[in-house]
Parts: sequence; structure tokens; C-alpha cells
Amino acid sequence: MEPVQNAKRQSEAAPELHAVNPLNVEVPPGRRSAIEQFYGGLLGLPRLAGDGEDAETLLFGRERMAVRFVPCERPRITPRRRRITLTVESLDTIRDRLTEARRRYWTISGLSLSERSLLVVDPFDQLVELRQSQRL
Repeated sequence: MEPVQNAKRQSEAAPELHAVNPLNVEVPPGRRSAIEQFYGGLLGLPRLAGDGEDAETLLFGRERMAVRFVPCERPRITPRRRRITLTVESLDTIRDRLTEARRRYWTISGLSLSERSLLVVDPFDQLVELRQSQRL
């Protein structure tokens, strides 16, 4: 799978997907543009070239850890359930993008002062958690 160019800002590191296995997300058909705008444009997740399975299937992430958006007539969607966790270089940068795009988000604080994350709703009413990468 080869990366596909998207409108991500070149100076920022791409978000990283965190999951046990590659993730398949069922979505309603005809929502390709919404997926590309949210995950590729707004969040900056790298898009991968498809695996030939379906022209409407979109892949984002890295070769061994990708999220596959699979269109189907009756997608299994649980509204407001966190399904995807991304680690980003800067929560402040993502927060600015979300604010500029007028997207609603929630700030979550953990037990330590440095443990923060944002929750945002994707175009299919599912929560995406954004965590800032920790530098050692």
C-alpha cells in the first residue's frame, strides 16, 4: 500500500493509529468526501492507496496499522462510542484546527497533569480520541 497525497500540512508529523489489529469501520455508501475531509484533511491521517477490494473503500494510517472505511448498506454504527485512538504531535494544533472548522470537541484530563486528550465526533457520530505523543 502506497501513501496518497492529502492536504496535510507538511511541517507536522502525521497522526498515528493505535489499535490491536487493523480496524474496519462500516460507513454508509456515498460518504467518501466526508471521510477524506475529516480523517485526511482535518485530522491529517495519511491516506493509503486501496488494496483493490472496492473503489469506495478508503484506507488511512500506515501499511501495518490502518483503518479501513468500508461502505455498506446497513453499517453497524454505535453513536458516540469511541472507536479510534490517534496519537498526534500537538493537541494545541489539532484544537486550533477543530475550532477553525467549528467542530465540537471535548477536552479530557487524566490523573497526571500531562495526560490530556480530545474527543471529537466523526461524520458518522462515532467518537475519535486524540492523544498527544509523550516525548521522553
